[in-house]
Amino acid sequence: MHIGEALRSLRLRQRRTLESVALEAGFDTANLSRLERGEQTVSLDRLIALAAALKIRPSDLLRMLEGSAPSGETEFKEVELAYSSETQALNRAYGMLDSHHRLIGLRIIQELVKVQRSVR
Repeated sequence: MHIGEALRSLRLRQRRTLESVALEAGFDTANLSRLERGEQTVSLDRLIALAAALKIRPSDLLRMLEGSAPSGETEFKEVELAYSSETQALNRAYGMLDSHHRLIGLRIIQELVKVQRSVR
């Protein structure tokens, strides 16, 4: 298993889209897709951001690559996302958009995130 396969497995278990994980991790959707397919490498900083977006410790992600189940305090537990009803509705609405309008929505959200980060 390579790092992209582990990330994809976690993302799918959580029923998350490439777009939602990429946005939360500050990644480009196309880059995350290439990473999941093993066509791109990832820096440690980006790996940490992806692990955080998937609500898992980076060490647990690396243990998945070793093929060993994490143990003790670092035991990996599949994450059940507790989305609010508003977030679920937004996710459903986003899924109904055509690709052009998804891209527009994603760009709007990316700009909002940039603004919010610059205010902090």
